[in-house]
Amino acid sequence: MTKSRFHLFDKGHNILESLAIVAKNITVPGFTMGLVGAIFSASIGVALIMLVAKQGKLSDAVAVSWLLAAFVFAGLATMIIALYTREPIVIAWSIPGALIVGKYLQMGGNIYDAAGAYIMIAVNLPLESVSHN
Repeated sequence: MTKSRFHLFDKGHNILESLAIVAKNITVPGFTMGLVGAIFSASIGVALIMLVAKQGKLSDAVAVSWLLAAFVFAGLATMIIALYTREPIVIAWSIPGALIVGKYLQMGGNIYDAAGAYIMIAVNLPLESVSHN
């Protein structure tokens, strides 16, 4: 009988080797297309988050912090996972989630409870899908 071990992720690639492959294969047209796509997707997200933050009566500092978390951390996670798996896996914040947070804030909720619930859902969803496989 073999001993079975639970693995959340498959063994991935070396991130530094993946970076070397990216550096070797990057082109100006490819970089430009990626940059245009990133600017386009970010512009929609910025408008949405700022609208939700305004409707929820959040301060500018909290709204900017939300933008930082949504884009910087999601971008870093996307780069790390894409380099690790060598697959185009995108980690993104949720548009419906942002709208739900906005509605919760409009109903008198506070940003700290909303952020805590958002984080707990994000942590538990992947674990829930793994446990049923």
